[in-house]
Parts: sequence; structure tokens; C-alpha cells
Amino acid sequence: MSKKLFVSLLLLIVAGWVAGCASPPATPSAPAFTAQEFETAQYTPKVDNYLVLLDRSQTMEASHNGQAKLDIAKEVVRRMSLTLPNYEFTGGLRTFAKGSCCGDDQTDLIYGMGTHNATALNKSLMSVNSAGGNTPLTTAINAAGADLAKTSGPVALIVVSDGEDQDDSPVKAAQALKQAFGDRLCITTVKVGDDPAGASVLNRIAAAGQCGLSFNADAIMSPAGMGNFVEKVFLAKMAPKAAPRIDSDGDGVYDDVDECPNTPKGAPVDRVGCPLDSDMDGVPDYKDKCPNTPKGAQVDSRGCWVLAGVKFDTGKWDIKTEYYPILNEVVAILQKNKNIQVVVEGHTDNVGSAKFNQGLSEKRAASVMKFLISSGISGSRLSSRGYGFSRPAASNDTAEGRRLNRRVQLRPIK
Repeated sequence: MSKKLFVSLLLLIVAGWVAGCASPPATPSAPAFTAQEFETAQYTPKVDNYLVLLDRSQTMEASHNGQAKLDIAKEVVRRMSLTLPNYEFTGGLRTFAKGSCCGDDQTDLIYGMGTHNATALNKSLMSVNSAGGNTPLTTAINAAGADLAKTSGPVALIVVSDGEDQDDSPVKAAQALKQAFGDRLCITTVKVGDDPAGASVLNRIAAAGQCGLSFNADAIMSPAGMGNFVEKVFLAKMAPKAAPRIDSDGDGVYDDVDECPNTPKGAPVDRVGCPLDSDMDGVPDYKDKCPNTPKGAQVDSRGCWVLAGVKFDTGKWDIKTEYYPILNEVVAILQKNKNIQVVVEGHTDNVGSAKFNQGLSEKRAASVMKFLISSGISGSRLSSRGYGFSRPAASNDTAEGRRLNRRVQLRPIK
């Protein structure tokens, strides 16, 4: 064999050997993808950090649904990156592979750990254009421990792989990593392809993290599917803010529990917003001009104890016998409430002079007081006073108003 021929054959052998380690053609441009958007006001980050372990081993060269599994895996990471909402995540991307012609286990941190940047992460992904050798997933998980040791806060470890050609080693490595980081770490796996044994391994790795999930790449490639993935792995939905409670009448009780709306401002109310009626006479405290009326007493619209129905003729002060039953009710109330003292107050309309009406009011009060004493009420509990027409209960411009003003009312004193 000539020297020239020998050299040519040698070059062909070397070229074939290099081709065995060389990468396939560069990945074509990424397909269009419109990421789902998140209202950041409705969410809070569930993790502060993420680390993706991307499988670039020989099995990832195989085709799934007409596309290389490595390309599918890269697209999963790219779409995840584009979908992440604008929070300050610390992120990283580590690849793993073992080439039969290129040395030992290889795992490289090709992005991060640093503040998440979709453009920079995608640039790193584009550099991953080869797959070869066995799958050193265990080595990658062990290396992740050193990457994550530099972080603080909760971490999402995301394994994107077909899970093929694995024993229990990566599961044990995941368990050890979980033990080292405790509640800080959740492990999520994304299965590329349809190998059942690979799916089983990835499910067990996720289970080792105790709080992660397992996904199939086919199910999360759509905008909605990837949005669901990002929400479950990275985000926690905040409880909706309660609508502000309103107190329309300003009584200190919110409208949703206020049983008495439109209470006047400043009126004392109970826990359900109804005006207080301390003496339970049917007139709320804010209207009651005569508090502490004893139970059973007949009161007017002002809450004052009046001898309702007892009428005095104009200029008269005598009590007609037909009104005795009303006065007897007053006697019964006073007998039940022996600690109450009463001022008997006489009033008149404005017919006649002030001097005349003053005397008339005093006589009307005295006549009622005399009746009460004669009915067994101690005089030490009673006193009387006249006010003339100085304290009208109604307008003196009408006959009905003047009738209401010719009255005697009782003012309890405890």
C-alpha cells in the first residue's frame, strides 16, 4: 500500500471516529410560543430558587412524536422560562451526559446560579446541541447539592429526562438531597417520551422530594399546560382580598350585620347596630328625654312617664274618678319598685297668664301626689313640682297640642 493511500485511509478512520462523538445538526429555531401571563397581585412565589437538571444522554437522541427528545426537553425549559412571572427567582441549568468516546460522567452548570433571565437562559439552552452516552443522573443530583448550598429560601429542583437506563441510584441520591435540605427542597420531574420504566424512576425521584410533582412533557407544552406547571411548581395563589366592610350609618357596626340601618350618628347601639333602650320603655336612649322609667310605665314619644289618658279640663286640677284605674296602675308600679322615688311634675297649656298657669301646674301635681299617698305610697318617696307652660310636650297652636300639654308626668329618681 502506498504511503498516500495509507494516509487517506487513516484520515477516513479519524473522521468516522470524530463523527461518532460529534453532535447532530444544530437545533432549528424555536417554535413560536405565547406564554400565559400571571397577575402578580394574585400570586406570591412559593420558591425563591430553581435548578433544572437537563438530560442530554444518548437516549435523548431518540425521536418522540417526530422530534428528538433532547429538543423536546430544551423546549420545555425554554417555555418554562418564558412563562415565569416577573419575580426575582434565582435560577440555574445543569446538563448531564456520558459519552462513550468522550470520557467520564459529565455534568455541567451551564447557566446560573443567578437572577433568572429568560434571554440568557435560552442562550445557554441553544448551546446544548449534542446528546451521547449513558445517563449520569445520580452524578447530576449530587452536583446539585453544591449548587443549591449557595442559595437561601425554598428551592424547586426540576429534572427533565426520559428516565431511561436507570437503577435505584438517582432515587437514593434524591432522598439524600432531600434529607440535606429538608423542607427547603421540592423535587419535580418532567418525563420526556413514553418509556414506562423511565416514568417509574422519575415518579420515585419526585416522591423522594415529598412535596414535588411528576409531569409529562406532552401535557405541558401548550401555553395553558405550561401555565399550570409554573403555577404548581413556582407559585402560591393568594387568598382574594375581602371587600372592605362598610358602616353606612357610622354607628360602629358594619352593614352586613347591622339589623337597624340608618341609626342616627352618635346614637348608642348594641352589637347588631340597634339603638339601646336601657330602661326598655320602647324609646331608644338617643330619643329618651326621661331615662330610668320603671318597667310597665306608659311613656310618650319622648320616653317620659305620663299619666296617659288622664285629662284635665282647662283651668282645672281635680282628678275625675274615671281616671282612677290609670293612677292605680302607677301605684302598682311603684309598689313593685320600692327603691324608686318620683317627682310628680305638673304642666299646662299656654291659655292664661304665666303666673296663673304656674299655680295651676303646681295644683295638678299636688292632686296626683295626694292620690298616690292615699293609695299607700309613702310620701317620703314623692315630691311635686309645677312648670306652668314652660315645658310643652306639643305645640300650643292646636287644640290637640294644648290637650297634650295639660298633663302630669312622673320623673323617677333612683
